[in-house]
Amino acid sequence: MFTLDNLLKQVLYNPEEPALFNSAFFIFFFAAFLVCYQAVSNSIRGRVWVFTLFSLYFFYKACGWYVGLVIVAAVVDFFLSNAIHRSEKQRTRKSLLIFSIIINLGLLFLFKYTDFFIGVYNEVAQGHVPLLKLILPIGISFYTFENLSYTIDVYRKEITPVTNFLDYVFFLSFLSQVDDGPYRTGCRLYPADLQTLPCGCGRFG
Repeated sequence: MFTLDNLLKQVLYNPEEPALFNSAFFIFFFAAFLVCYQAVSNSIRGRVWVFTLFSLYFFYKACGWYVGLVIVAAVVDFFLSNAIHRSEKQRTRKSLLIFSIIINLGLLFLFKYTDFFIGVYNEVAQGHVPLLKLILPIGISFYTFENLSYTIDVYRKEITPVTNFLDYVFFLSFLSQVDDGPYRTGCRLYPADLQTLPCGCGRFG
């Protein structure tokens, strides 16, 4: 029987049943994505919106409100990369790059390695520091190195940073590229991908 509670259970994050690529949820999720994607297939901006919203929603279904980390990471490096591009002083450019590296690797270390080092400390020093027991957000290594590779490419003047924030979130959360490996360089996405983003569904077959 269809009820509002059943609907909410399906669309909201469930820590006991996070979304996975091989889950039943992903079949319906992907079908909805294809329908929406085809509906805006003639619009580059529409396709970017669909990709971005569905990618962020999948992150949310997989790890809850930790999807906010993707947004925070996007905000930080979007503004830093543009500041690096505008700056003519090498010292300022390098300082901004170092700040980006500290922020990105700091977040990765916090979620991925903090409990490990706390455990080592407790073992070696017989300490009693409680573990943080933070949930490891899906794709955190992926989008951390996405951010870093992009900002480093801007610093090296190999690419020009995007000036539209939506475009950068699209780059960072691009769902169909999550399984590419640890990272891809920014020049593989811009400017080509926004112009050649497929109109049909062949890329996803």
